[in-house]
Amino acid sequence: MEVHQTSPEAGQSEDSFWMRLFYSVVLFVLFAFAETALWVIAVLQIILRLVSGQPNAQIASFSERLGTWTSATVRYLGGASTERPFPWDKF
Repeated sequence: MEVHQTSPEAGQSEDSFWMRLFYSVVLFVLFAFAETALWVIAVLQIILRLVSGQPNAQIASFSERLGTWTSATVRYLGGASTERPFPWDKF
């Protein structure tokens, strides 16, 4: 598997070790909240689908954004990317 390092944008230097550690701790905490949110939206989507027969569009849209954020977070935490995800970038 090939690792794709993203270069910092113009005017943005790569984070120092200590700043990256700080960002990583914050992202680990947010990732724990995201896991809880995933449980809640999955159960809610199942209940709503049982009642209405179809998935809720707003929940599906939110889960799409949550999936994109978790993917970007895993890439940053794993060192495959230097781009910081939300809350330092758009959700």
